[in-house]
Amino acid sequence: MSIILASQSASRTAMLSAAGVPFTAEPAHADEAALKAAMTGAAPRDVADALAELKALKVSARHPSRLVLGSDSLAVLDDGTILDKPRDRDDARDHLIRMSGKRHDLVSAAVIAENGRPVWRHVEAARMFV
Repeated sequence: MSIILASQSASRTAMLSAAGVPFTAEPAHADEAALKAAMTGAAPRDVADALAELKALKVSARHPSRLVLGSDSLAVLDDGTILDKPRDRDDARDHLIRMSGKRHDLVSAAVIAENGRPVWRHVEAARMFV
């Protein structure tokens, strides 16, 4: 039985493929900006976890009998600033300048949902240096 990846992220599909996990990919079409706005001031690991859960639950609602994997990653500067995905090249360059020579955390969360409810979750942070 394959799982459903609640994303069409190239890196996430590559990881599951490399691990030999059978899956299909289906985007969640979740309103990430609204959730982030509602969680202003929350710990980055809580935000990543909530985003992963939102994606898993949205797709699980469409496929209740299947296992659905939702995930999210956030780059967090030492001052607590969460960097969103770059909108364009200029934004990406700004991100790299802000991270250059400094440490930051990459907070990643994964949630598996079944029958419209979370059944497993994990959040981890990796300390990075650019």
